[in-house]
Amino acid sequence: MADEGRSILFSSHNTQDVEQISDQITFIDRGRIIDSMDKEVYLDRWRRLRLEVPAGVELPALPGIIHVRQQGRLAIATSNVFAPDLANAYESTGARVQSIETMTLEEIFVANVEHSREEVDA
Repeated sequence: MADEGRSILFSSHNTQDVEQISDQITFIDRGRIIDSMDKEVYLDRWRRLRLEVPAGVELPALPGIIHVRQQGRLAIATSNVFAPDLANAYESTGARVQSIETMTLEEIFVANVEHSREEVDA
């Protein structure tokens, strides 16, 4: 591991192990690579925004938001390329951002696979 010129392939469904020992991560679903990048980039880019949405307010489709789940006045938007102006864009529609949360590697993996499958099925 001291030699930067070598790689070790480690395959696991246990994302806690992967998060502790890996620098680069590749997500594979159904035998297909769906995403691959530096672990820290995943952890820096992915966020979950919890929103309060007043009646009559429609949330817009925003760049970097891959999924929005809304139940009544509460919504959760998942971003794979988070930028602070996403929160401002939602607030300009009348929604209130309750929190912006980091995601675990496992949550990122699940969201990434679900998004990939939606794109394939579309």
